[in-house]
Amino acid sequence: RLSTIVNASKIIVLNAGSVVEEGNHETLMKAKGVYYGLVEAQNIHLKTKDKNVEENENDADDKAATALAYDKARSLSYHRQDTIDKKTVKNETNDKTDEAKAVVEYKGPAPFFAMLAMNRPELDVILFACIACVCNGGIQPAFGVILSKVIAVFQTCDPQLQEKRVLTYILIFVGLGVLMLFTMFLQSFLFAISGESLTQRLRAKIFRTLLQQDIAYFDQAENNTGALCT
Repeated sequence: RLSTIVNASKIIVLNAGSVVEEGNHETLMKAKGVYYGLVEAQNIHLKTKDKNVEENENDADDKAATALAYDKARSLSYHRQDTIDKKTVKNETNDKTDEAKAVVEYKGPAPFFAMLAMNRPELDVILFACIACVCNGGIQPAFGVILSKVIAVFQTCDPQLQEKRVLTYILIFVGLGVLMLFTMFLQSFLFAISGESLTQRLRAKIFRTLLQQDIAYFDQAENNTGALCT
């Protein structure tokens, strides 16, 4: 009897071993699905049932009502299943169409000048880093020049002059080594500051842009969580 479950907080309707509906009595009645058909069939049976009929006639009426309820529920179930199948086919078709569309990728030139403009607050840092790079790059040729001078010293016949020049070039080598250490550290440190500031600025701008997008933007396949966060 459906009257025993009318006050249940959750009613689950099964058909052919599958759950087709679930909810309370009011929700299922408004949906007008399988449960609605069963309730209506039972109400029809209760209204037409004669209280004075014999027990065998009651059994016959019960069987007829059950058959009527089953037929009506089955008809509603077929109609509901047909609607679900049509929606499923339509959704699968839409999914295939979406998958067939190639994701449009940006293939234009890299926005170098736009990035440089965003890095404008660190322009002085970049300038000093470039000067350090020039100095560091000039040290290598200087090593070659000084080395050739050292070799030329051995052509000098005066031992004292030879020793004096060798010591001078050794001090120059040491000075170039110290200068290289300083310039390499300086260029790496200054470029790291500039790059970190630019990265932080870009991440903040991307985050603000994502927050301004519509909900439909995140439903697109190319805008999934993994693609947006990497």
